Order: sequence, then C-alpha cells, then structure tokens
Amino acid sequence: MAKRLKLSRSLGLTLLGFGVAAAVSASFNAPIAGAFFALEVVIGHYALSAFTPVVIASVAGTIVARIHLGDYPAFILGDFQLTSFLELPAFALLGVVCAIVSVIFMRSIVFTQSVWKGTFVPTWLRLAIGGAAVGALALVLSEILGVGYEATDQALHGALPLWLLLALIAASVMPELSSSPGVYAIAGMGAVAGAVLGAPISTILIVFELTGSYEITIVVMVTTALAAVVTGQMGARSFFHLQLLGRGLDLVESRAAGLMQDIHVLQIMSRNFTSLNANAGIAEIKRILSEDHDADIVVTDDAGRLLGMVGFAEIRGVAFETGLDNLLYAKDLSRTVPETLQAEDTLTTVLHLMDTGATDRVPVVADDDEPGDESGHESGHESGHVIGIAHRDRALKAHSDALHVAWRESSGNRRKHPR
Repeated sequence: MAKRLKLSRSLGLTLLGFGVAAAVSASFNAPIAGAFFALEVVIGHYALSAFTPVVIASVAGTIVARIHLGDYPAFILGDFQLTSFLELPAFALLGVVCAIVSVIFMRSIVFTQSVWKGTFVPTWLRLAIGGAAVGALALVLSEILGVGYEATDQALHGALPLWLLLALIAASVMPELSSSPGVYAIAGMGAVAGAVLGAPISTILIVFELTGSYEITIVVMVTTALAAVVTGQMGARSFFHLQLLGRGLDLVESRAAGLMQDIHVLQIMSRNFTSLNANAGIAEIKRILSEDHDADIVVTDDAGRLLGMVGFAEIRGVAFETGLDNLLYAKDLSRTVPETLQAEDTLTTVLHLMDTGATDRVPVVADDDEPGDESGHESGHESGHVIGIAHRDRALKAHSDALHVAWRESSGNRRKHPR
C-alpha cells in the first residue's frame, strides 16, 4: 500500500505498525500490549504522531476480533497469587536463567540456518527434512504442534513438568513463601518472550492484561527486565536483529552509519583560516594569535601547498622571547599534518581520522581543480591547496543535527531544521 500510494518511508513504517498492532491485539485480546508492541519493535519510538493512530488500530483490531470470536482472553488463567515479595530474589534468578535460555534458543536457530546455507540441499528437500523432523519430535512431544496456545495453557496450569523444574527448585527452599508454579511459569515465559522478541515493555503489558494482577506484573517486570539486560550484555539484542545481522544489516549501526555517509566535509568545514608562507616570521604568527588565540594557521610552500599547521601550542615555549622574532620562521615552528581531508570525504572519515590522529582539527585540501562549493562560489584551487579546516565540534554537531532531523521525520513532523 505504501508503494502504491507513494508514501514516505516514515509513513510506510507507521502503516506497518498499524497492521502489527491490530494483529497482536486481536490475537491475544490485549489492545494495550498490541499498541506498545508495534511502537517498541516495529516503529521504534513513541512519538505522539505515531502513538495515536497505532492505538486506534490496536483498538480496532480488538473490536473486530471480539465481534467474531467473543470477548474471551487468550488463556484461561487460574487465581494466581504472589505469596510473598521475599520471593523476588528467586524471580531475579529466574530472569537470569531465562536470558541464558533465550540466547541459546536464538543462536541455535541462527546456527542451524548457517549450517543449511553451507549445504547444497535444494530448498524443497530442506522443507521435507524439516517437516519429517518436526513430525518425529511430535510423536514424543505433541505440544510442539500448532501455534502453542494449548501448550502455554498447560504450562500456566502446572501440567508440564519441564516448565516446573525451576519453580520447584525455588519452592523447595522456602515452601511456605512460595507462590504457585503457574506464577513462575508466567514470569519465565514473559522473560523469554521479552528477550527473544526484544520487546520487554510489551511483554510486561500483555501479562498485566491477561492476569489483571499488579503483584504478578511486578514479578514479571523483574524477570523480564533482567532477562533483557543480560541478553543484551551477551550480545543478542533480539531474534529479529540476529536474523538481520545474518543478512549483513544492523538496524542500529546501519542507520547511524547511513547518516554519517550522507554528510560530507564540504558541508561542515570552516573556510575561516589563515595561510602563511613557510618563511613568515614568528612575529606574524604571534600577531594573528593575539587577535584570535584559537585561529587556524596553515603553513604553505611557495606554490601554496600545505606543509603543516601552527598554533599557540607550537610557539608557547618561545612566545615571550622577543629576541627570537627575527630567527624563527613558520617552517621551523609548524607541526606536520600526517593526514588531510578532501571535500567529498564523509563524516565517517572525518571522525575516524580525528580519533586515530588524536586531533580536533584537520586541513581540507583540494584533490583537483575544485569547481566550487554547493553555494556556487568559485574556488579555483589547485591540488594540495588548503580550502578549509574540519573541526571535531562542527562534525559532532552535524551528526547530532542529522539524527535529530531523522527522528523528527520518522515521527511524521516535516518541519525543516537548519544545520
């Protein structure tokens, strides 16, 4: 629909969020969780311009589902109660264990995918082998069939011994303070789901909508938050991110890198600098720095090509020695510039060069006869001539401004913000 209607990328992403919100809310009869899942996982922000329509879509999905299916919760829950808040350490431990389980689960799938990619088995045969493997497992564990509603319902009611192992270990320490196994099942499943989906907020909300219990929601918050943090520390943000990383796409790094590739040195460099011939005396350097102690002074040869830079740091040892004014020259005092930039270099190159060179300013030199800048000014510089200075503070500000503009655009606000 976005392509057919020629919508912008941000509007297309918001439209996708509408569908996800409606689908999740209808599936679980949980409109609040559906809306926040779309905002948290798909859209990636909670700006009002996206929040309001996503909420409307989520409510609409819930209404349609209730008209056709009735107002029934996705799972029939028992009367679960939290026996004591002294159990919180046990739930915290459960969150850490769930994080480990989540990472193993996600990486095992990615590993299996990589193994299959390394084989020459045709796609149709892979599907047949996968179906046969699932069928064989179902002979022993029938719960793996379907979408998991029945298995989840059994786990909530303590009918699956496998899900109760951690709960029984915790309960055996202080049985008089232990909640029912169903509470641990809810907390454990919430922690794993939040870590795998990369949606801890949505997971907590869906548990609250299903249980209606503040106490149960608190323990789910503990387990889910810890699971999300530990999973992130282990290098697995979510299953979605791992899948995309396998395709060479990092949603976080790619977005930032893309912005930095769109900004060029010509857009951020300063043209306010002074060129001095190598034979200029120290008196001239002191005069310039007395007017502006932070001035950019480049030292050039007779042909105007860059030899180095000089500033207060280079002359401070002899700045007050008046007897040396006729003995020291710019070529004696200037520091060598190991690396230079060109007008078409990107912001990525700028910051990398400054980091590796431990400097906050780098000269920009002409690569060839420069046709002029974006404003139409003629430059006429020959190769090797300095045309500007790139400063770290201007580079960082340009990146910050680009991120801000991108965020405003993604939230649907098209007002222009000058850099």
